[in-house]
Amino acid sequence: MNENLIPLEQFTSTGGYDLSGAFDPTGANVYGANGERMGRVHTAMVEPNSGRLRYLLVDTGGFFSNKRVLVPVGLARIESDDDVYIDSLTKDQLKGLQEYREGMDYSWDSMASDEKLLTGREVARSTDGRYDYHDQADATFRAPQRLQLLEERLKVDKHREKAGEVEVTKRVETRRETVPVELRHEEVEVTRRVVTDGRPIENPAFGADGESIRMDLEAERAEARKETFVAEEVDVTKREVRETQNFSEELRREDVDVRKSGAVNLVNESHGGQADERVEGHQGGRQDDDLNPSEKL
Repeated sequence: MNENLIPLEQFTSTGGYDLSGAFDPTGANVYGANGERMGRVHTAMVEPNSGRLRYLLVDTGGFFSNKRVLVPVGLARIESDDDVYIDSLTKDQLKGLQEYREGMDYSWDSMASDEKLLTGREVARSTDGRYDYHDQADATFRAPQRLQLLEERLKVDKHREKAGEVEVTKRVETRRETVPVELRHEEVEVTRRVVTDGRPIENPAFGADGESIRMDLEAERAEARKETFVAEEVDVTKREVRETQNFSEELRREDVDVRKSGAVNLVNESHGGQADERVEGHQGGRQDDDLNPSEKL
């Protein structure tokens, strides 16, 4: 009889393991063939004794009445957005998988049937009745291992502050202005004329009564006065001016160094424009059985 699988959180709580750095896809969105959303990871299922993560429990999210199914963890890949991608999973396969309920015995027959549906592989029953996860043959039931590479990115925040102030006031300037003004005045003009046809005067009295002629003379006088007028108007407004400033900093990023030991072939693969190195086949070295439970997740 195959041993029951238990949720990852149950394994960590009962075993007292600190798996803060281990692979845990709980809550991640699940996308299948052609990028179609299939649901969400409810939890991960592990072997209770070894702690090896074997399945993702996927909540189909209403496709089939909130059906939950188990998908071998090795079929999943994790992208930088922490979503889970099972590129070969179709809705027909999702519909055909055995429904899993909390605490149920996921029988050998159900496991074999689901694996055949997902991979097309016939599974032979072992003599001890336990399910063969064929860890050495392929990675169907091995958790994806991910090494996070960190890099620094420059972010520049903006805030408004008082850069200065402008005070506009009035002042009085004095200037001398000369204005030409035409003024008129009267002058006396005395004309003496010789009388050619003189007439005699009877009883002349020379110098009598001091006879004289008096005449008033008028003249224009300039009177200056000042009047105040509006000469200009000044409007004081603000406008926003944009300028570009360059900020530069030294940024750090992590890269990967791959060291090989023994008969190991490294195969270059390109994903998203970056080359990855994949290990093909190995002999010797530490196997999964040499890992402690926290390393096996």
